[in-house]
Amino acid sequence: MEKKKSCFLVCAMFIAYTFFTPLFIIVDKTSSMINTNNKMLLENSSKSIDKFDSSFRILSKKTQLSFAAFTDTHIGAKYQYPPVDMANYLDRLGIDLVDATNLLDFAVHLGDIVNQNIGQVNGIGLPCYVNQYKNNLKTYLISNINLPFHCVIGNHDVNDYEINCDDPHNLTKSIIDELSMNNPVYAMMRNGILFLIVPELGYVQWTHPVEY
Repeated sequence: MEKKKSCFLVCAMFIAYTFFTPLFIIVDKTSSMINTNNKMLLENSSKSIDKFDSSFRILSKKTQLSFAAFTDTHIGAKYQYPPVDMANYLDRLGIDLVDATNLLDFAVHLGDIVNQNIGQVNGIGLPCYVNQYKNNLKTYLISNINLPFHCVIGNHDVNDYEINCDDPHNLTKSIIDELSMNNPVYAMMRNGILFLIVPELGYVQWTHPVEY
């Protein structure tokens, strides 16, 4: 009886070894192939990404300095003095500078941004009967320019005796605050070119300097 059990056990082990070993080999080979294929796929993917990145960098490489310049928007002038006009479509201008032109490095406003009223800078203090969007530098222009935006202070951007007669020269400070500038007079370096931002220095308001 014991011999029959031993013989049966040996036969069972032989059959198991004969039947399952090729399966283990197949599984092992399949796993190796999957791992190999995954590795090749990852390597090919990384190569294509690198190639795409390299191509993208080459295509987007700039060889010159480009910027947009405009002036005398006089935001708010129309409701103050109806015969006087002001710039329209400034929101569309801001969007077009990004979407419909060559790649720009920055935009610069050359002065007379608003029209001597601090409410025209950020909307605070604007009369309730005027268009709160179009007569507001922050909403009408700044929020639509997705570029570094620099401004030169003009003579219409210096004082406000209309709604801020106690501190009329605070208008300049308000513009500086909204544009994240540090000073009305400053310099910047772009592509090795030095730009000097010099505001209206010869105007009478500058005899009453604002403290920053």
